[in-house]
Amino acid sequence: MFSLARYGTKVQEVQMPDLKDVERNLIGLLKELTLKTLIGKIGNDKFGRYLRVFIDSVAVAISKYQRAREGLTIEPQTDLVGHIFGFVTNFEISVIFARRAFRLFENIKGELRGKPELGKRIKDLRRQIEAKSSKIIDFRDCIIHVDELIRCSSSGPVLPIPTDGGKKIKLGNLELSTEEYSAFLKNLGEIAISLLRS
Repeated sequence: MFSLARYGTKVQEVQMPDLKDVERNLIGLLKELTLKTLIGKIGNDKFGRYLRVFIDSVAVAISKYQRAREGLTIEPQTDLVGHIFGFVTNFEISVIFARRAFRLFENIKGELRGKPELGKRIKDLRRQIEAKSSKIIDFRDCIIHVDELIRCSSSGPVLPIPTDGGKKIKLGNLELSTEEYSAFLKNLGEIAISLLRS
């Protein structure tokens, strides 16, 4: 059962990891990306095009994650319903763009054959995101195909619902740890930095 009572948490009670420093770094990274594109250091080849969309997707995923987190940091007397639906929308967008970034990274890996030093530098990060990716892919698929969730299942929430102060997000019969998801996003951010500064 959906209950608004459990969403009136104060900022110190929110257990969803904060990524504001990562978000701030990515804003600078987007500026750097734009400058390098304008002066021709990032070309219009496959690698350059993948890189631009990858970095943008990572930035959107992290920014929307932060906006979702802010939706949980409300006082009971504020616009509770607006914050709840803000959380849902922002978290869904974050997961969709994180999945898009991961898919783009899969394509970028193929372009790294000619850049062995860069491939070595991001090898550990690649392993870390690959280990966490299946849960995020499943969660994204559930968001996109919510009609199937409604038709085929009579249990579980049909919108992402935070539990335990934001430690976990439930959707249908899936549960995503925000600790694990935020680590996935941080790893994508670190890969974006490594790729841009190569």
